[in-house]
Amino acid sequence: MTLGKTSKLVIGTLLLGMVIALGTVGVKKRIRNLIQAEIVHFNNTRPYTFAFDNLELSLLKSSAEFQNLSLIPDSVSTSGEVRDSFEHPHIFVQSLQMKGLNAFAIVLRKHLVIESMGVNGIEVLYQKKSATDHRFRVQNENKSERTILLSKLKEIKLGRFFVSDFSFTLTQADRDTLASYTLKEFEIDGIRLQKRPNIPSLFSINTDDLSLRLSNQRLGLAQKEYDLELGDVQFNAKKGLLKMKNVSYGPMLPKEKLGSKYRYNTTITESLLPNVTVYGLAIEKLFFNQGVHLDSLILESPKFVIYKDNSRPWNKSKRPKLPSELLRDIGDRFYFKTMVFREASLDYTEKTENHGKPLNVPMRNLYLNINRAEQKQGSSSLNISMDCEVFGNLPLELVLAFPDFESSDDFYFSGSTGSTTFQSFNPVLLPTSGIKFEKGNLKGMTFKGKANSLHAEGSLTMLYDDLQAAVFKKNQTEKNKTVSFFANQAVRSSNPSRSGRTMAGAIDFNRVEYKGFGNFLFKSIESGIINSVYPLGKRKREK
Repeated sequence: MTLGKTSKLVIGTLLLGMVIALGTVGVKKRIRNLIQAEIVHFNNTRPYTFAFDNLELSLLKSSAEFQNLSLIPDSVSTSGEVRDSFEHPHIFVQSLQMKGLNAFAIVLRKHLVIESMGVNGIEVLYQKKSATDHRFRVQNENKSERTILLSKLKEIKLGRFFVSDFSFTLTQADRDTLASYTLKEFEIDGIRLQKRPNIPSLFSINTDDLSLRLSNQRLGLAQKEYDLELGDVQFNAKKGLLKMKNVSYGPMLPKEKLGSKYRYNTTITESLLPNVTVYGLAIEKLFFNQGVHLDSLILESPKFVIYKDNSRPWNKSKRPKLPSELLRDIGDRFYFKTMVFREASLDYTEKTENHGKPLNVPMRNLYLNINRAEQKQGSSSLNISMDCEVFGNLPLELVLAFPDFESSDDFYFSGSTGSTTFQSFNPVLLPTSGIKFEKGNLKGMTFKGKANSLHAEGSLTMLYDDLQAAVFKKNQTEKNKTVSFFANQAVRSSNPSRSGRTMAGAIDFNRVEYKGFGNFLFKSIESGIINSVYPLGKRKREK
């Protein structure tokens, strides 16, 4: 019997469908076998056991989904020693989805092409070993700083990779939490691994088209009792542009309570950064652990709070560093050209040793520029300029210059203020020096000096009239009437005097080696103010 054209078409279609179905089943089976073989090889050669509950593979939809994956370190090595659990984390994943997966390319051409990959519900657990725990550490002999070694594949392309609900926990051996990190969403586009020429199976990361976005991150540092939160982070590798919004860093406890818990006088900080922009970020250097290199960092409307409990003793073994020393220590790990703070605010508060009224210095409308410049013959300079309002309405300008921070700690400082009443200085001078201005009008103040890591010297000129001051005893409440009388007799009530002579107070201060750069700079300027008004202060006539 001769078959008609319609019958032949039907039979042909059925046969083709059977071939495709058998081919699909065959490809599925081969892919599963490849995956199983890789898992067995991995578990036999790595200090981990990798497993998953289920794999849904659809060649028609070009998709694959793994359920309940786990990566757990082996508890005992082949030598019978317990492995280092800090070096080998426990990882659990609810699901891993791949779309746009070309299964035939994997099997036939050893090319891995994935349009998108999503990971949901990642939990990572680290346990830090104790100081006395000498556990076996597996060394990676094939470590490469610049490449990823993938022996089976010839080409890798990954379009979009996203993660949701990620958590990380670092614990001590006794299970107490040291740090935790949570992330709501993470998305990265433009991942490319390119074959390196003349080196079989060796790939390098191409970041030309890389972009990423993160949202709702939180890092908790339990031992330091601080939290770090980031609202939204976006990065474009081609432009080297990084933008962050709603970044905050601060203590978990009220700062006064946390300060009282420390053995020593410890600086407690709070920061709120609504908008952070980074230009020229070198992502490849960051990827390969070569440091953070950027052109400029701009902070818009940041708010800072600094608190110190000076009723706690100073740690006299501590040696805070100058900016020049910090830059030398950091070296290439952090490199920048410009840092800018716009419309910033800073509240500095000290709890005084005698438990009197706390010292408070509010700074508003703060503009800060930090510029680093490479000089001839390999030297580098650092220039810092600041404009702000202190004590509510007093304009302050400050300039710092480190002409060669690579080889020297020498620096120069200068500045000026606007006009105000002398009483504006009392919240600072009374707790630190015992001097209180009862009346007087400051028309302006200028200062300049030079310093190194040990000593500062220079001059400070205050132009004022109708000055009257009082000297208080240590409790800040009882006036030393005798000293106050002689002080007002010895110090002129106006500068310049009626005869037109202008006097300048000497800036002369030896740095307290266990106190920081801010204290050194403030005390240096304060010495000029005190020498201007104190009976036995160092003063000289300006030419």
